Formats: sequence, structure tokens, C-alpha cells
Amino acid sequence: MTSIPDQAGALVGRTILLIEDDPLVGVIVVDHLEDAGARVVGPVTTIADALEVIAGDAVFDAAMLDAHLQDGSARDIIAALVLRGTPYVLVTGDENFGLAYSANAPCVPKPANMGKVTQLLASLLAEQGSAEPRLPAANQIPAGQGLPFEPSASQGLDAAGHDDLIGQHGAVTIGTLRKIYGESFAHGSSPDAQLADVMAGLDAPSWSWLTADHASGNLTGAILMAHAPGSRG
Repeated sequence: MTSIPDQAGALVGRTILLIEDDPLVGVIVVDHLEDAGARVVGPVTTIADALEVIAGDAVFDAAMLDAHLQDGSARDIIAALVLRGTPYVLVTGDENFGLAYSANAPCVPKPANMGKVTQLLASLLAEQGSAEPRLPAANQIPAGQGLPFEPSASQGLDAAGHDDLIGQHGAVTIGTLRKIYGESFAHGSSPDAQLADVMAGLDAPSWSWLTADHASGNLTGAILMAHAPGSRG
């Protein structure tokens, strides 16, 4: 495993997307990232603006984001970053959020230690093994309704990925998945129906959420959280 680089100069030549709605925190974070040699895009302060940046032509290598912004949680943003193939560090005061939606990404508790964040970003980028900034893939982030994106016909799981998803989560009920994604998930299906029975007929937004979370490793944690006492729905 790649060792964590020293903070000084660790991000030279890199561009970091910063998603943070607290103005003071934003200024402090920008200063730290720039001291480490990074160029910063942002701070971006709302979910809508963040999704627009991710779907646009901005060039950035990695992202640092707050789990909760003024207009809601960062779940939409995480899904968009995963589809874009962009590594990120999540900053949150909510341990459960990190467990459910960021299982395979570093999660730093608030108040964030910026030295640690900088080191984690540098480590992610080193493990990525490419110094080239990631551009948005045209078939991954088109505009959509109800979600930040709608998959094109070319997007989706291959046969092995489909079988893996069904094998792991085919028995999960639609009612459970609606606790994660909202009541519009698999619209028209019974809450008692199992995913395996309705997957072939999923609408594009439901399919997009499901495959993005499965690909990122976040789906298992989200399902566990949905079954936890006190979960909504």
C-alpha cells in the first residue's frame, strides 16, 4: 500500500474540488490546500452547484467535501463523483453517514485535521497512479431529472457486475431500498417486492443510484443503516 506522503508539497500540480458551505472553513481549507501546492476549484457551497461543476468541463483530480450542506446531504455528490471516477475525502460529524455512503473512501471527523486531509488526498492520488487530471466522461454525467444524472444506454454493469449485485442484494425489498433512495425508487413496485424481481424494469434514476452505490461499495452499508432501529420509512 502506498505510504502517506509528507504534507508539504504533497499536492503540487494537482487540482482539488472543495465542497464546503461554511465561508470561514472554506477560506481555511483553501489556504491549507494551496500551501500544499494544490490549485483549488471552489469552495462550492450547495449540492446543485457541486453537481453542475462535476457534470461540467471543470478539470480536477480529487475532491474534499462536507457530508452535509445547507441544501441537504452530500449523497448525490458522492454518487456523481463515483461515476466520474474521482477520488474524494469526506468530512463529517456524522459517523453513520460515513459508514453508509462512504465505505470505500476516507472519512475524516469534524473538526477536520487539515494535515490529515491533505495527506489522505495525496495518498489517494498516488494510489491512482496517474498525474493526469480526470475529465468528465460524456456518457457518465448527462443532465437528468430527479438525480444529478441519468445513465445513457451505454452505461451500466456488465454481466458479471449484474450477477454480483443480484447475488449480494437480490433479496432486499424495495421498501428497504426506498429508505435509502426515497419513495420514487422503483416507482410502481410493491414495497414487499424483492430487487431481483423488479431489477429488469428499474427506471433510469433508480438504476443509476443502485449501480453507483454497488460499484463504490457503499450499498451494503446503506442497507445495513436502513435496517437499523430508528431508520426512516
